[in-house]
Amino acid sequence: MRVRKPLRIELNRMENNETRMIEWYWNKVRGRLCAEFPIAERRKLDAVILPDKKRAEEIDKSELSELLDGRDVIVVQAKAKRLSMYLMGQTLFSAELIKRFHNPRSVRAVALCKESDPILGPLLTSVGKEVGIRIGIEEFPDTKLSQISETPGPSGRQMIEQYWDQKGGTLYTFPNWDQRGGTKNKIAGQHFPHAVIIRGRANSKKSKKEVSGLEDIPKGRRVAVLHANTRPRLGMYLMGQALFGARLVEQKLGTSPIRSVALSQKDDSILRPILEDIGEKAGIEMEVV
Repeated sequence: MRVRKPLRIELNRMENNETRMIEWYWNKVRGRLCAEFPIAERRKLDAVILPDKKRAEEIDKSELSELLDGRDVIVVQAKAKRLSMYLMGQTLFSAELIKRFHNPRSVRAVALCKESDPILGPLLTSVGKEVGIRIGIEEFPDTKLSQISETPGPSGRQMIEQYWDQKGGTLYTFPNWDQRGGTKNKIAGQHFPHAVIIRGRANSKKSKKEVSGLEDIPKGRRVAVLHANTRPRLGMYLMGQALFGARLVEQKLGTSPIRSVALSQKDDSILRPILEDIGEKAGIEMEVV
């Protein structure tokens, strides 16, 4: 029996764990692959694949761009960590970018991770169905890959407090609020938004409370879910947190409609309309500040 030579990424090679993960998945589906595929100005997708069991080769960005129209396409985003809202955002919005800037017959988005998550995994696939994007989660079989923390850094906390100063109400924070390294239980820490605000009555005093989880926040109230980004510009990391963090709060508190606020140093004229459109389809009011 003929043994196939393992496929290896050579063009635009990324010397990191994500490269190994993408190569592993590429060997499963085969076909034509372009790593670090550029789209919408400076943005890059981890990999784009035209699946074909009989033809497997790496091609450059210009060649792939000419082949995308009318074809079935797989968009791959990889993180050498447990599934998180960062990766969820990259996966969902990467597929949307391909749909908007090219004309494929179909798009399948794949989140490659060390390990899926029993809460976040179903959330990703269900939101994908709501907005018309097929999403798969693939676990890379390597137990040595690291975990992830989604705690906002000091400047992120400052952005949240500034927003709270302007809007007022009760600010609810979680155990990871003052820890740059994340919660002691990093898996549980991924199931929190950065902060939640419940608006008080007119002229009511501001207050801040730290709670152990979403179950400690009053139910049935209109809330604003906050996520802050310390990167220079709005990106798919923050967009994923804003979208999926809001859905987590919605599920726990039974609150709908819900407002989700993405706090970023700079807006992005390409990504913001995509976030607002996806949010509308998912029944979440998105605000970029």
